[in-house]
Amino acid sequence: MQPDESSTSLQPLPERWIAKIFQEMQGNYGSRFLNQWKTGQQLPDGSDVGIKNAMATWAKKLAGFADMPDAIKAVLDYLPPDPPSLPEFVNLCREAGRRRGESMQKIEHKQTAEEKAKAEQFAKKLASTVIGNRHDFKAWAKKLKARHETGKRLSALQISAYQEALAEPDPIATPEVMAA
Repeated sequence: MQPDESSTSLQPLPERWIAKIFQEMQGNYGSRFLNQWKTGQQLPDGSDVGIKNAMATWAKKLAGFADMPDAIKAVLDYLPPDPPSLPEFVNLCREAGRRRGESMQKIEHKQTAEEKAKAEQFAKKLASTVIGNRHDFKAWAKKLKARHETGKRLSALQISAYQEALAEPDPIATPEVMAA
C-alpha cells in the first residue's frame, strides 16, 4: 500500500508517536523545528496552540505509515541537515518505506541440501497420499458395462445408469441406429 498524505479515511497516528517524532526533531534541530509551529498562544495546559495544531496535522498526514513504523524510525535516524517540513518528512518516509520493501525483496534463501531432501521427501509422501487415495467413483458403472458387453442380462435401468454415468449415448437414440 502506498501511503497517501491526503487520506482522511485512515486513523491518525497515535499521539505518543507524534510526540516522539516532535521530541526527536526538537532534539536534533532545537528551536529551529519548534519555532516553525509556535504561535505564542497557550492552551490551559500550557502547550502552544500552533504546536498542538501541527502535531494533529502531522498525525493525520502520516496516518498511512501506521503499519510502517520502521520507515518513520529510519527517517528519524538519518535526518537531513535542516528541519524538514511535513511534506518533506512524508516523502522521506515514503523513500524509507520503498527502500525497506526493496531490501525485503532482495533477501534470498538458499536451500541447504538437507532442506532440499526433506522437501523432496515431503513432496513424494504428499503425492503418494493424493494419488494413493484416489477412488474411481465410476467403477460401479464400468463393471456394469463390462457385464453388459460380455452378454450378461441387465435391466434397462442398469444400462441407462451406467451409460449416463460414463456419458455414453443411448444406442437406440443415435442417428446411425435409427437410419438402419
